[in-house]
Amino acid sequence: MPAPVCCTRASGDGRHLVASDLAGSIWIIDWRKPDTPLGRLTGHSNKHMTLKFCLLRDTVICGGQDGVVRVWGLRSHRLLSETDVGQLVHCLGSGSEHLV
Repeated sequence: MPAPVCCTRASGDGRHLVASDLAGSIWIIDWRKPDTPLGRLTGHSNKHMTLKFCLLRDTVICGGQDGVVRVWGLRSHRLLSETDVGQLVHCLGSGSEHLV
């Protein structure tokens, strides 16, 4: 990770860590091999303020200073959806069916 880390979150099953950097990238890391990231997610124009795992849906959800909430496939590393909420996103919550 070339830029300083600003936010991290561990998965509930203890297998993965996601870390976002000040450049707007999210890195997916396997705890067993921390020196070799599994993937890099890009798309935000600046730093992330919050990250959330949703293991039931196998996704990573992020929000940040650009006012966009993005949902990424944890294993596919693909952008699944995005919503522009028009303001800074400080926190996220999720249930089995909904994102708040």
